[in-house]
Amino acid sequence: MAGFLLSVSNVKLLLLIDISTFFLTVIATAVVKKGIESRPGEKEQSFIKSMKEGWDAVHSRQGIFLLILVSAVLTLFLGLFQILAEPLILAFADSKTLGIGETVCACGMLFSGVFLGMRGIKKNYVKVLEISLAMAGVFMAGFGIWENIYIICAFGFLFFAMLPFANPDRIFAGGGCRQQCV
Repeated sequence: MAGFLLSVSNVKLLLLIDISTFFLTVIATAVVKKGIESRPGEKEQSFIKSMKEGWDAVHSRQGIFLLILVSAVLTLFLGLFQILAEPLILAFADSKTLGIGETVCACGMLFSGVFLGMRGIKKNYVKVLEISLAMAGVFMAGFGIWENIYIICAFGFLFFAMLPFANPDRIFAGGGCRQQCV
């Protein structure tokens, strides 16, 4: 949405919207916190002991550790992709085209997110994760092959469309990967 707004307006509008969402978040948090009961505090343990306990819980199950590692690498590549896409497009197009292109690419995630929300993943969670990660890599590579906004938008759309399927947190949180991954 920000990419589209940038193509029809300037950055001042985006900053105004961003600042207003901050205030909305603070108000909503205050209202929710007021409605939550307070519970008696638990015995606090040291930070080091808590970290060691968490590391042991994660590292004792190889499947969970691998999911966290895949999620971290995916997040790294997604960050690189988003940062490097802007100078790639701006090398041959203007900022309005960049805004439209970013909007088209981000709609891929919206499209597949809605699909997953309606349909979900019923089985073969690990296979879906493997295929979506492989396809995301192919689409990421295709994104930078030609200096053509239509090809960039197509590969960007497909790359972002793979991300909800390649999200191990979503698959694991749904409980489907517990038997296959752990």
